[in-house]
Amino acid sequence: MKKVTVHAFAQLKDYFGEEVTLYIEEEEGIKDLINHLKMQRPDSEELLANCRLADKEEFIDTSHPLEDGAHIYFYPPSSGG
Repeated sequence: MKKVTVHAFAQLKDYFGEEVTLYIEEEEGIKDLINHLKMQRPDSEELLANCRLADKEEFIDTSHPLEDGAHIYFYPPSSGG
């Protein structure tokens, strides 16, 4: 099992709080992580589908490898400046 910490921002915090820790199978990746979040809160699916993701200080996509102990940051779309 891999331990992954998800950090949520903006309206995504309403679904998951500021931080949630998940334990996923070794072979699972970012897409699987998103699916685990959707299973916890199905009403978050549309918002999760539109988030930008980051690992440490760089934006990533769903093909990015997911390591044990990773911290993944979910940035929902926002308006304004």
